Amino acid sequence: MDANNQRINLDAVKAFRRKVRRKIAFRIILFVLPFIFLCAYGAVYIARLPRERHARSYTFAQKLRLGLGRALKATYLKMSTPLPDPKRSKIPIVELYIKGKRLDKLNSNLPQSGRVFQKALLKADGQIYKVKARYKGDSINHWAFPNKSWRIELRNGKRNRKEKVFNLNVPRTKTQISNWLGFELGSVMNGVAGGGPLVPKADFVHFRLNRLFDGVRLRVEQPDQNFIRVRNLEPGTIFSGDIRSRDIYSGKPRKRLYSDLSAWTVDSPYIESGKSALASLIHLIRYQHKPYDFYYEIEKLMNLDAIVQYMALLELVGTTHVDNTHNNKFYLNPISGRLTPIVWDSIAYFWGNNKGLDLGSNDLFKKILSIPSLREQKDLYLWEAVNGELSSERIIRIVKRKIREIAPDVRAFPLKIHASDKGIYNISNEEWKAAIGELINAIRARGKFIRRELSATDVRYNFRTVKEGSKSIFRVVFQVNSRAGFRLKGITLKLNAQKKGQIVTLKRWGIEDVKKVIKPRFSSQKASSTSSGTVSFPLNEVLYSKRRTKKGVTLVPGVYVYDFVTEEPLKILSVISIKGKNSITKKGYKPIYSKKLEIPSAHKQNSIWWDPKVVTEKSIVRLSGKVVLTKDLVITPYQSLDVSPGTHIAMAKGVSIIVNGGDAYLRGSSTQPIVIEGDKGKALWGVMAISGGECKISNVNIIGGSEKNTG
Repeated sequence: MDANNQRINLDAVKAFRRKVRRKIAFRIILFVLPFIFLCAYGAVYIARLPRERHARSYTFAQKLRLGLGRALKATYLKMSTPLPDPKRSKIPIVELYIKGKRLDKLNSNLPQSGRVFQKALLKADGQIYKVKARYKGDSINHWAFPNKSWRIELRNGKRNRKEKVFNLNVPRTKTQISNWLGFELGSVMNGVAGGGPLVPKADFVHFRLNRLFDGVRLRVEQPDQNFIRVRNLEPGTIFSGDIRSRDIYSGKPRKRLYSDLSAWTVDSPYIESGKSALASLIHLIRYQHKPYDFYYEIEKLMNLDAIVQYMALLELVGTTHVDNTHNNKFYLNPISGRLTPIVWDSIAYFWGNNKGLDLGSNDLFKKILSIPSLREQKDLYLWEAVNGELSSERIIRIVKRKIREIAPDVRAFPLKIHASDKGIYNISNEEWKAAIGELINAIRARGKFIRRELSATDVRYNFRTVKEGSKSIFRVVFQVNSRAGFRLKGITLKLNAQKKGQIVTLKRWGIEDVKKVIKPRFSSQKASSTSSGTVSFPLNEVLYSKRRTKKGVTLVPGVYVYDFVTEEPLKILSVISIKGKNSITKKGYKPIYSKKLEIPSAHKQNSIWWDPKVVTEKSIVRLSGKVVLTKDLVITPYQSLDVSPGTHIAMAKGVSIIVNGGDAYLRGSSTQPIVIEGDKGKALWGVMAISGGECKISNVNIIGGSEKNTG
């Protein structure tokens, strides 16, 4: 073969090789570039997986690592979790059927699209209902994950378990039961104490979406007008103070509920409904700093028994989740005009018992804690709870019983989540079991902590003699340093003369701050001496410590001063005995004498607290003969209603008798009954409602009345 032919063959070989390399390169580009693109897209997708606010400042690499870990764990949990078996389920099964295109609409632009109701069918308790369904919840743990929280509204006036609207919430804690436990303990406490906050019904369900198991949900009754009606309460306004997704994730400051009226929404059955009651409450919290004036106004605006019981519940479970920006709900009773709290998202974290008492998680709670007698009432509810129906062991029994009930469904739920400000992540069955163990330990520790705090008593006293003209004043000062108050039962003093019948007068410092008519025994109490030269004063009053609430809530000693006054030459030499007890536990306690305790020389206004309900004299509103009421008769806690036998009360149209915390004595007789009816026997009068104080009723005829006219 000549040289030219060899050159031609080499050129052909080179050309062929180039062609082969181009094909290989093309194939590499064809397959590798899409792979690179998919990897890049996947990395971006994984890095953008939903997460809480703490990851906002993370780098891309940090977000990718966090998202990859979540994706791998979720995949592992999906593959390793046992399959669900509805036949083994011990909880009610709720099934939601929604068309694919409507489900797509809900998911099209989250979270906004998820708030638009879509038509669906619901099967519950063996019945099928036409419903409207949407996603609910503002935090991303409700709507940004595969298993979402739902709000269900039954159509055509139907009810299921007497509920028109209810929620199906994804459990959000490692224990999976903490949300439910808060509602359950609220119901138990309310059942024991009575008169407490309104508590929505809550329980677990096995949830199926379009026939497929979609996990466990906490079914929670929605506080609405139906919620009020089924509790036999008058239709009234419901105020809701909560946040939306934009408030959580926009980076802008959240509105503070007790500073900004616009932070609240209103659900009212009335056309002309406003926020005047709420506006009054906010104004009172912000601008009234005199304790007695605040107390007299707050008891007109709020159901105080209910609010302090609610605070006790939150302290029992150690949660601060009802704060200044969300989870505050109130019902305004149109008859009493007072606000009653509604238990909402009071998650029973227990937090390893790392929360103290007097939590004061919002401005309202802080103001309540600044009133010693209200704080004491809260502590009494708390003490009764931990030593009664809500003792640690009883709560643990409640927890274990519920765990046994939901265990088959929870174990088959692969993507259980735990959500907090530190992040949202999936938990395994092993982690769930460990979390339950931690919860049980925390419950025991919490109960022990509460009992220790409230049973501790620390009261010191000192005394000295002061001379003012012809009078000798024996001044005794008590300092209450403990959380619990000290019920002073009596004090015995030694005189300088052993003569019977010598008079000693007791005057209490600060009693004038109450600004009401004081009972004589509190304004100026007298006692006479015995032949042995002693004088004893029977007392029955609580001395309280105080709380400072400017930065958090801190305990401040309460200092009470008693002046025992005698005329010269009679003098008091010393204190013989002081009788008293812990005002919470009722256990006897002997105060400790302390020479170092400073004795004040002058009273500082509003520096101590005397309970107005104990020390004030009630004015009496008397009705007798024929009485026509043309406007509402309201009896306050500082009044008594006394209706004589044979009294005939004619009520004008819409007029009511409301005993709001005061006493009511309607004591007719068989021969002289008390009659209450509409004016001229025809007027559609309002209601007769009695709440709070002592009530004695006999032989009273209510004519033209019904269940709507009494309460």
